[in-house]
Amino acid sequence: MTKTKDKSTLHIIIGIAIFLLMRIFIPATNGLTSIGVSVLSVFVATVYLWITIGTGWPSLLCILGMILTGVKTPAEIWAASFGSWLIPFLIFCFMFSIALTETGFMRRIITWFITRKFVENRPWAFITMLLVGEYILGLIMDCTAESVFVLPLCLELFEMLECKKEDKLVKVILIGSICSTILSTLATPIGHVIPVMYIGYALADHGAAVSLIKYTICALPACTVTLALMILYFKFIVRPDVSKLQNYNVEMARKNLPPKTKQETYVATAYFICIALWILPDLISGILPGVASYISGLGYAVAPGIALCIMCMVKVNGKPAMNYVDLFSKVNWNTIILVCCMNTLSSTITAASTGVSTWLGNVMSPLVASVSSGMVIVAIAAIWDIVQTNFMSCFATGAMVYAAIVPMCIAFPALGVSPAAMTLLIGMGCGFGALIPPASGPPSVLMSTDWCTPSDSFKITPPIIVIFILATIFLAYPLFSAMVAAL
Repeated sequence: MTKTKDKSTLHIIIGIAIFLLMRIFIPATNGLTSIGVSVLSVFVATVYLWITIGTGWPSLLCILGMILTGVKTPAEIWAASFGSWLIPFLIFCFMFSIALTETGFMRRIITWFITRKFVENRPWAFITMLLVGEYILGLIMDCTAESVFVLPLCLELFEMLECKKEDKLVKVILIGSICSTILSTLATPIGHVIPVMYIGYALADHGAAVSLIKYTICALPACTVTLALMILYFKFIVRPDVSKLQNYNVEMARKNLPPKTKQETYVATAYFICIALWILPDLISGILPGVASYISGLGYAVAPGIALCIMCMVKVNGKPAMNYVDLFSKVNWNTIILVCCMNTLSSTITAASTGVSTWLGNVMSPLVASVSSGMVIVAIAAIWDIVQTNFMSCFATGAMVYAAIVPMCIAFPALGVSPAAMTLLIGMGCGFGALIPPASGPPSVLMSTDWCTPSDSFKITPPIIVIFILATIFLAYPLFSAMVAAL
């Protein structure tokens, strides 16, 4: 305990030293203002603390530090951080994800996929249906919450099949589950933190009003192609021994599924009504523009908030369908504070009073002058973003890449790189942290046992990362760019 405490203290001292040294020795020249120096000092020190300490209190300290820089008034900082619509939206979605997990809805969906008659005695059909089921369920669920459910399901499967921990089949199923849940999170913003955050940045910083369905249309193809190629990679290159899956008993799996309850039905119905309201404006805008405008004007947080309140009022066997106090206590508040911090960074780093955008443009101009194609910048951003996020916090990675790349896109419009499309690409890329536990929630959960270790992941996951990089560059970005141009 003392050793850990000493390391934490050392990291805090280093973080303070980073802030002071940057504040003292970085000159306010070349477009960078004194306020900009302070903002960059707070930002870099915060990233260091995120990597070494964690994302909890350092995120709160960052918000307070930005207030002290004077980049904006305290009221503006609080409004940008805690006052964003994104915060209640995420809280409500977290509460629904927890409720859907606890009521058995998630298990029921996955079990449906892996108990189709055609998967019996067909191992690769089973693996495909398992990963596709996780992917489809993850399109509307938080990936970490889904991983918490998927792990015991996989362990039950391994026990039933009498698998050994060294079996390559075990590694393929767990690593495939990590990647499929992450991909589904990036394919759509429904209930997902990172895509919704960067949709918010695209609107706040670049005036691009990207709806949930428009984002999904652009991101879903790249994620789905990655999933398909990953399964082919497993089958033809990794080539695990799948003979044990010949023993998988479809009927037994069906019988082990608990009966559906009224609570599960009520909670799932409420959540799907929310999803319908989120995508409805895009579907009816040409038929009922007034209704579409009204629903769209409510934003994304109102529907789940109302649904949550109704579920707290509805009684099932004498108890609320959703227990507000219980669910509220289970929300990941560190993530909420982190998102507040990211909102703050988005609004302060690129503020005109900092001069950061001008400074980066001046510093990077010699390099950019030698770049003849905007796609080179896109490739650099995607590679940096996706590789780095597999070794550290996705939020820290996204913040760093956004702060460096987006101002450059603004400063050099001749490159033809859309700042809003780049924003969405960075958000999509920084979410693909699949390699080791510090990268994101799914590997932290699904590598929490010795059935699959980071060493196993280093042997199998890198080609999947390469596939995703190529998919973001050649599928996601062109679609994002075309969509933003059409807004």
